Amino acid sequence: ENGASFDLVASANIEYIARLVNQGLAISDSADLYARGRIVLAVNKKAGVQAVTLEDLLSDDIQYIAIANPEHAPYGAAAVAALRSAGVYEQFSRRLVIAENVRQAQMFTESGNTDLSIIARSLAGRSGRFVEIPLNLHPPIVQTLAAVSGGNEAQAREFADLLDTSLGRQLLRDSGFLPPPS
Repeated sequence: ENGASFDLVASANIEYIARLVNQGLAISDSADLYARGRIVLAVNKKAGVQAVTLEDLLSDDIQYIAIANPEHAPYGAAAVAALRSAGVYEQFSRRLVIAENVRQAQMFTESGNTDLSIIARSLAGRSGRFVEIPLNLHPPIVQTLAAVSGGNEAQAREFADLLDTSLGRQLLRDSGFLPPPS
């Protein structure tokens, strides 16, 4: 949107990709669902917290938990939905630290400023201990991509096609993503 020279844009926000297509900034027939994101409870490596379920968040050991801003971040919206589904949102909402994005939420926990964060599974492998949150507790996080108008469309499509090969799907799985919804 600001004119950066990218060939491909990928987002967990399907509406964002649709907006780029509608503005003519992304090529409509290149837009594709490539994966489904997951959320996890990530624990600070040095914290003595032993959370294994969302209900464990009510423990007196846990003071603060970071999430991405649910107003605009799909992973933050999924975190709120999961907390509500588990019936702990109301009790815990005052202890939420709202980060600008999912990476910042992870950094709050890694730095020790929060005890836990609810972040993307794809980021959690680098953070230490984490527990996957059941998929049925939040709406799907659909990862979408599209070639950028004016970029190198051929290379963008080649990369997108790679994600749909057995090697690409394995790389996505290894990174914490699930196959896209059918």
